[in-house]
Amino acid sequence: IDYQDFIVRDYDEDTLKSLQKIIGQRIKDQLPALFIRDVDITLYHIYAGRFYLFLRNFSLEQSKRNASRLKDALEGDIAIKLPDLRGRTIIIPNVSLHLAVGWYSYEKLFELFEFEEYRVVDVSARLYQTLDSALKSGMDKGGNVIYAWDTETTTFTPYIPK
Repeated sequence: IDYQDFIVRDYDEDTLKSLQKIIGQRIKDQLPALFIRDVDITLYHIYAGRFYLFLRNFSLEQSKRNASRLKDALEGDIAIKLPDLRGRTIIIPNVSLHLAVGWYSYEKLFELFEFEEYRVVDVSARLYQTLDSALKSGMDKGGNVIYAWDTETTTFTPYIPK
């Protein structure tokens, strides 16, 4: 979620936490619409507003397109029902997101496991660190962007859907 510090400043920490929960629920709710066939997808809520989707058996291009569709579905004005006695609702306008798309071939994953001597924890940490770095690049660019793995440059670059 972009501009989380401004959300806390303009509203409060509880509002940001509510927004993060809503985004997480929206991701979960969007999965059947985005992926109409039986696919192997796992959603993880890592911490705060950080969510990871693991898509198996998708090409890099399919993953980028799906990230773009998910971003479009999640952004915009978001209503948050306040937990007060009056049941007020506030609207957070123009919520935007930054996403990162990593992609690993089976050969690359095998190589990582071989190098890490099959320690799943070490490989997982390396994958998370790589995505964290890409997400930070998205924030550094002002958010509202998808950073995706580019096989030609072997780095993360901004993805612009065609």
